[in-house]
Amino acid sequence: MVTIKITIEDEAGKQIGEPQAYALEIGNGTLAEIETAVEKLKRKSLPEIEHQLLAHDQAELVKKKVN
Repeated sequence: MVTIKITIEDEAGKQIGEPQAYALEIGNGTLAEIETAVEKLKRKSLPEIEHQLLAHDQAELVKKKVN
């Protein structure tokens, strides 16, 4: 098993949201097992990443409208 850690930063290097860690079950490490594990990671992590980005952008938009 390996761990993938994803940290999202804006263009200024400021962290957006919390870092996410994902365990990747790669079995014996064959190409097919790795490809399957990466596909599962994408299906799980991309919605979470999208949520963090949208929440950040929405907060920034609200902040601009208030000021």
